[in-house]
Amino acid sequence: MSSDLFDYLMKDREAELRSGYEAKLHQQEAQFREALHQTLEDLVLVRFPSAPLTLARDIRQIHDPAALRRLMVAVQQVPDLAAAEALLHEVAQGEGAPAAG
Repeated sequence: MSSDLFDYLMKDREAELRSGYEAKLHQQEAQFREALHQTLEDLVLVRFPSAPLTLARDIRQIHDPAALRRLMVAVQQVPDLAAAEALLHEVAQGEGAPAAG
């Protein structure tokens, strides 16, 4: 009987720890994604000061960290603002990989 109680308490504690760990992991992922969003927005604004605010909306719709990192490079390589807008809009709509610029 004491073994059953011990197993129950251990499983309960394990579930509690796992839940806390998962919550912290999700929080860290959200903070990381926020930093990627902000960095990409800053890159766009530095490269294209007249960029419309709708690009920030497109950037915020992208949730894949790898796509955000690829876009940081791609935005620096596109020839003009129109190409940057098209690229960001395309990725935001499909969460696909950005095409080479």
